[in-house]
Amino acid sequence: MIRRRVASALHQRFVALSAGPFVLLAASALLLFFDFGARVLATNDETRFPMLARDILARGEWLLPRLGGLPHLNKPPLYAWLVALAAWPGGAVTQSSALWPSLIAAIGVLITTAWIGWRLWNRVIGLTAGFIVLTTHGVFTLARAPMPDVMLCLVLTTAMAAFVAAEFDGRRRALAFFYILLGVGFWTKGPAALLALAIVVVFTVGTAGWWSVRRLALPGGLLLVSLMIAPWWVLGATAVGEEARNPCRRS
Repeated sequence: MIRRRVASALHQRFVALSAGPFVLLAASALLLFFDFGARVLATNDETRFPMLARDILARGEWLLPRLGGLPHLNKPPLYAWLVALAAWPGGAVTQSSALWPSLIAAIGVLITTAWIGWRLWNRVIGLTAGFIVLTTHGVFTLARAPMPDVMLCLVLTTAMAAFVAAEFDGRRRALAFFYILLGVGFWTKGPAALLALAIVVVFTVGTAGWWSVRRLALPGGLLLVSLMIAPWWVLGATAVGEEARNPCRRS
């Protein structure tokens, strides 16, 4: 009788844990997609990237979309590209289509966070971490806004997952993916993405000493990141030069 009860309890626990990821995805869909597209985009931050995406679709200028007739150089254009791609099937940027990149990125953050928790501890902690992320004010709010914050969060969370795979699973090739994601994060929201590198360096030094930094392959990794972000600086310098030569240009 006791063995049957223990076996039944273990079976129920196994079923619950197996269903956990599906419950997490279902809960995220209910919360994040609730009232989808009804929010009015009113602030400058909320309208900036949809307007850039609209300029991309109108003029076909993907590298340096314009805002108010001027090249937008405050942030790299990756998020505007994603909004434009989401709006492409409908042919126009709307307050609904502009939200798709952030919504998908938010779900990716939940999944990646849950995986990190599962890998470092266990499945229960991983699922708990996923639900905590789902119910945080920042994720819930920014997942429903056409801004690059949640996309940057996804890129950095995935970079942390790549570091976990390299550090705890011995998958050294995952370090290359980590540095590539830093470059992608830069194209999402600029230098803020490089904070992930600082976190990894501090963790490595704090747990294993300064000598252990060598296993991060910093020279090669920094070279890779530099090669990925250099085109943005070149584009920016080129745009500034063109505007200086043609100060009356507006399109």
